[in-house]
Amino acid sequence: MDEQKIELRKIRAFGDCFNDTFQFIKLGFPNLLKIFLLICGPVMLAEAILRGYYSYGQLSLFKILGQVGTPAYSRNVLSLFTPLYFVMLLMFFLLWVLMETVISAYMLLYEQKSGVHPDISEVWLLTRRYIFKAALFSIPKLVLTLIGTLFCLAPGIYFWVVFTPLVPVIMMEGGTFSRVFNRCFSLVRYQFWSTLGIYAVAYLIYSFSSMVISVSVSAVVGILSYLTVKNVSTTISMISSVLTIFAYLFYMVFYVAVVLQYYNLAERSDGTGLLKQIDEIGKDIPPPFYENAGEY
Repeated sequence: MDEQKIELRKIRAFGDCFNDTFQFIKLGFPNLLKIFLLICGPVMLAEAILRGYYSYGQLSLFKILGQVGTPAYSRNVLSLFTPLYFVMLLMFFLLWVLMETVISAYMLLYEQKSGVHPDISEVWLLTRRYIFKAALFSIPKLVLTLIGTLFCLAPGIYFWVVFTPLVPVIMMEGGTFSRVFNRCFSLVRYQFWSTLGIYAVAYLIYSFSSMVISVSVSAVVGILSYLTVKNVSTTISMISSVLTIFAYLFYMVFYVAVVLQYYNLAERSDGTGLLKQIDEIGKDIPPPFYENAGEY
């Protein structure tokens, strides 16, 4: 029996995007999970260790908020912004770009191989080719989104929707900085609200799943801390941070939906998938019998 394949480049309705997202993950889950963990896993682990070490060395945010109005408040707030804090933010940023690049590379290769799931060497080669460009282009994306959010929430949401498919645009279409950014704006010009809805629902799925894991880990860690007589807070903090790596696995759901929506928007704009289907009409029809007939 032939393996079921998902056509990536096609027009999708709202519900079809999620149906195809879960179907795509289901069909290639072992392979996608293995590649995702082998490439992103070391960076996830490094980021988790840094986060655990930073969390252990700092006062609780709730404890600091409880000091509002006291002389210690300003001092403790400034103590949060250590060099380790900025290293942790940089690692977090690189991890996010890496995860988006790996998923985009996987789906691009899946399309190029006509529905055959790629192996890790192919995904790693494509990831290395685009990771620097994706990280470089993601810096102004992040700055614009943060500025829009700080001044007024609505521009921040708008920029988030526009620039979320930045990495797929870089990898599927290429081009200069200005072309990639203009393409992001043009893709969502007439499909903003449907795109916002898809991103919001997909992100809620990711956030809820991650929250369940984080709460479970925190509950287990809290019980262990209560039952343990010795001071093992450092070890427990590290273990808690490392276990939250599992929450990152659900990011696959969100970004597979993002890439599928990119293909939906690109197909609505360009129609290349339809043109390809038209070009392939008749290619599988065998030639007339007389073309293979012998001479008389």
